[in-house]
Amino acid sequence: MMEKIFLKELIEGLGLHVKRFLETDDIKSWAEFAILHGLRTCPYIIGFHGHSKVYNNPVIVFDWASKGNLKELYTMNSIDWNTKLKIARDICNGLLFIHQCNILHHDIRCENILITENYEPKIANFRLSRTEQEVSVNIENILSIIRWLAPEKLSQSQYDFNIKYDHKCEMYSFGMLSSTNSI
Repeated sequence: MMEKIFLKELIEGLGLHVKRFLETDDIKSWAEFAILHGLRTCPYIIGFHGHSKVYNNPVIVFDWASKGNLKELYTMNSIDWNTKLKIARDICNGLLFIHQCNILHHDIRCENILITENYEPKIANFRLSRTEQEVSVNIENILSIIRWLAPEKLSQSQYDFNIKYDHKCEMYSFGMLSSTNSI
């Protein structure tokens, strides 16, 4: 659904991240918007401002995270341990908030943790998110997330729904994210 950054604007001192999205899957888009709207009060989730059109292209508008994603941050910078621990704590707090809202992110990995100018992590990319009651979707490009996926989900066939994706799977992904970045 999402593409690369379409436009970054500075409006009255507020940095915004504007991404173009495809309208081919409207139901999926509206489900993602509803989840983002429900999580908007959490300081550990990327700020969601809504959707609109720019130059006749449908866009979704988020807060700007100037340091990029967690993978980029650790690749290009030497981060002290206190900052790493704060980042880990804040990601955990974000996951706790998401889970208290009965939502599962389904894609916790370094590329989906954005970092602000003040080194505050923001959980992003809710494209695969579902409520706990919804059926998990099959992941089309498993190679991009295989290292973050809980082992019980790796061994599951696409037709075997006996193993439910739950918050424990996400905590496994968080553990992988933490160990990958030596948090």
